[in-house]
Amino acid sequence: MSLKIHCIWTRDLDVPYSAGRLKVARRIRAALNASEHEISHHVLATVMDTRRVGDWLRAVLSGIGLGLPLQCWLFDTEDNRRIADSIPGDADVVYFDGIRTIRLLQRLRRRLPQARLIIDLDDLMSRRTDILLQAGEGFSPGYLTEKFPRWLARVLKRTAGLVLRYERAGLRRWEDRACALADEVVLLSPFEASLLRDRLKGPPRAAIRAIPPPEQVIRLPQTMSAPARYVFIGMDTLTQNRLTIEYLLDLWTRAPPPLPLHIYGKMSRRWPQPANVFFHGYVETLAEVYDGRSILFTPSFVGGGVKTKVIEAFAWGTPVIGNDNTFEGMQLPAYPLRQPAERLASGEFLSSQSLGKLNDAVRIGSDYVRRHHDPDRFASTWRQILAGPPELAAAD
Repeated sequence: MSLKIHCIWTRDLDVPYSAGRLKVARRIRAALNASEHEISHHVLATVMDTRRVGDWLRAVLSGIGLGLPLQCWLFDTEDNRRIADSIPGDADVVYFDGIRTIRLLQRLRRRLPQARLIIDLDDLMSRRTDILLQAGEGFSPGYLTEKFPRWLARVLKRTAGLVLRYERAGLRRWEDRACALADEVVLLSPFEASLLRDRLKGPPRAAIRAIPPPEQVIRLPQTMSAPARYVFIGMDTLTQNRLTIEYLLDLWTRAPPPLPLHIYGKMSRRWPQPANVFFHGYVETLAEVYDGRSILFTPSFVGGGVKTKVIEAFAWGTPVIGNDNTFEGMQLPAYPLRQPAERLASGEFLSSQSLGKLNDAVRIGSDYVRRHHDPDRFASTWRQILAGPPELAAAD
């Protein structure tokens, strides 16, 4: 039976670069487009895109009045409401890209009571905001940062603590509200799906599921006899990447490990460059990063979700050194390269006596990707979720 499915995206998925969320969203879109259903895609604009005073005023007033998180009311524009209202009454399914679409989810729940509404939260953003607040960090809207006018960026920087507290409360409230409005709520991490279920006060309307990101094993495990370098990959507009880059640069300044560090990814600032550290910018293919003699060195200081860069490295037969946050949401009980951040700089894994741990890490990582991140199962699971409510093997 062919269904009429409408997907509401918060950004253009065809921008000329890639990142964790973009890759997952593109895979979801591809899975749906390959189905027999009638698929329509709609891309939203923020108040920074429309640049209308009326949108700004309406968004601020409704956002504050409803306790909406800032990053949600930025999408509360007249154009976006028109997009929601253009979805016909005979729509069978509507897919929503993230908590930032919550007002449209609320609007369509009233207008299309019979449709199945599915919201893909990706990460539990209230938890990430709480972690940033505890770490003394500022507001982190991810890719939206580059859209902010300078005056707004300055205001947010000066009121960082207040804004984060407001965001934490609003995100938690509206994530819970999403569970009462939607038929399906999807996250990447089984751990965060469990946290969301446990904090709800009653049985939710929505089924809460975890669908780990897809990745194909590209290079089978091979013995690494002489690693040549450490690598890190990630754009610095994301707070979690910025904090790791700061840690790595400080380490290579104070007590540099015996191998060079190569950093890949789109950078928004000019970073200091200690000896034996090299910045390469954005690369078209991960083959340039994972060359068979590299180690991904990626301690993480912001928990939440599943780190797609770790899964990618495993898929390329690359060992990953990190801390507990690095491997959160992954079933890797015997993984040998998980260490507290303060011990990661020791270089102990480079000694001839310890190279076995690197090779064990490659094997364990490759097996993990094959078991838990199969692209065909990912696509099949998404198509099943949108097609109907049967119990899914992928539900955690």
